[in-house]
Amino acid sequence: MTPEQLNAIKERASKATVGPWVTAEEIDGVYSGMKTVVRSTDPPSRWSSRIVSVGQTRRHVKEDAENNAEFIAQARQDIPALIAEVERLKSALSEIADIDDWDYGLDNAKDITYKTIGEPKEWN
Repeated sequence: MTPEQLNAIKERASKATVGPWVTAEEIDGVYSGMKTVVRSTDPPSRWSSRIVSVGQTRRHVKEDAENNAEFIAQARQDIPALIAEVERLKSALSEIADIDDWDYGLDNAKDITYKTIGEPKEWN
């Protein structure tokens, strides 16, 4: 994962409504009874905490609904990318942990680290 990709994910997260988020049932309209509402648990109010309503034609959501929708839409790509990055880093750590001879292994650990996450000057 590049620093640019990670920064884009961070930016989307910072613009979205503070969580945690939960799904909730729509209380009226054609989607009544279906879990088509995403709301924040802070504040706990049923109406003021609405983040996104799928298929709702009336305005029930906060002003930042567009940022929340963007965050949700990108999550389908962001989550797998973040999982892949965690797995890649865990694999590198596992390689480092498996080094038996630390007199020789320190250079090997540096090589694995630099190969995995770049030279220190590239770290953010």
